[in-house]
Amino acid sequence: MSVLGENIKKYRLQKGLTQEQLASKLGKTKNVIYNWESGLNKPDANMLEYLCGILEVDANTILGWNDTRQMKLDADALADEILSNPKTKDLLNKIKELPEGDLDMIINFIKRIEGK
Repeated sequence: MSVLGENIKKYRLQKGLTQEQLASKLGKTKNVIYNWESGLNKPDANMLEYLCGILEVDANTILGWNDTRQMKLDADALADEILSNPKTKDLLNKIKELPEGDLDMIINFIKRIEGK
């Protein structure tokens, strides 16, 4: 079980909600809640916001980010995921060496691509 999954279950139980009741409030199925709590899936950012509202906790708490050890583990996992792709790793190495003006130009280019 992930820290997020453990916290979803913990705060759901503190609110006295079953998986079915929480699912109903979120417009999801019981299976979705089970999968989150088991660490099989994670809610997206919008759903996490609704979830925090229903459970009356902030995102840092439910994600376990008020625990600096967990923050480091999450950051390390994200870095490993990003750097496991050779193209991404190569791109990041090239970006590190670019002057500020070139970085701005690349950011604007990406924004234009996203706007298509």
